[in-house]
Amino acid sequence: MRLGLLTTAAPRMLDPLTLSLSVVGALTLLFLLFPQIDLAATDLFYRAGEGFPASRDPLLRAFRESSDFVLIVLALGLIARLVRVLLRRGGAGRMAARRSVFLLAALAVGPGLVVNGVLKSWWGRPRPVGVDLFGGDAPYQTVWRISDWCQSNCFFVSGEGALAAWFVAVLVLVPGRYRLVAATPAARRAPRTRGSWAADRPAAPRWRRPARRLRPSRPVSPAAG
Repeated sequence: MRLGLLTTAAPRMLDPLTLSLSVVGALTLLFLLFPQIDLAATDLFYRAGEGFPASRDPLLRAFRESSDFVLIVLALGLIARLVRVLLRRGGAGRMAARRSVFLLAALAVGPGLVVNGVLKSWWGRPRPVGVDLFGGDAPYQTVWRISDWCQSNCFFVSGEGALAAWFVAVLVLVPGRYRLVAATPAARRAPRTRGSWAADRPAAPRWRRPARRLRPSRPVSPAAG
């Protein structure tokens, strides 16, 4: 009886939504209990009297800003792919259209509406450069704490991190042999140049390759034996 309950609960524990919520809960507890991890990670990029030197590095700035161009190319590519598959007939075309619609909707709702439209505008968590420990005026705010120390374009949640997670999702549509090259935009959006809180970086989704269906072997006729 107990074994049956465990085997029934196992697939639910491996559900992507359940796993994501579990990871968020575990990381929240970790950063609430040990906020020094957040501060120590940011301090690695801070220099007293200089601030965050990486934010002024021309190569890193160009590398990061080039991701805006990549985002436009990917979005236009998804739209073009959606139009192309809608002109086709058959189940395969409809499935490809659903994937493109899903990715475009995820971009608009996730990094667009939820991250930049709601959280970054209303949560009020100051960026590391604005915190008194790193040369600013605002006190350090622990995770999930809403404050009024930042009025707009605040740092919860990381916009670069959210967009990098979306770039990883786009890799699902890329053939396997090209995924390593296509993964470059995700690295470009990693928050690195202005100082970033480790607790505000959303984890990129992990995609599992679907199991390959094996065709049943052809039965051997009695005459062949």
